[in-house]
Amino acid sequence: DRKLIVLPPEKKEQLLRDIEDESKVESIDLPQRFVFEFALGKMAVDLVDDNYADEVRRQVLSLALEDANLVFDLEMAPDHRGQDSAEWKMELGLSSFHAFHATQ
Repeated sequence: DRKLIVLPPEKKEQLLRDIEDESKVESIDLPQRFVFEFALGKMAVDLVDDNYADEVRRQVLSLALEDANLVFDLEMAPDHRGQDSAEWKMELGLSSFHAFHATQ
């Protein structure tokens, strides 16, 4: 559900004044490094055709994933000109993935 909130002009002006007032707004230092890792364990998917009684003929597609992970690394640092900058790296790892397709 998305909701649109519209401030009346006087409330908008008050909000902008409050943001400029250092006594009403607190600034914080952001983390200089952020690492997110998503790991997926063993997973298997089988697609079967139930028109056949024989198990061998039923198997149409088989997918098996042993291990997968995604790592996102973000590091904030000034660049060679002294400007705020970010260096990021993303890695996707698959240790073992098997796919088999059977034709009739």
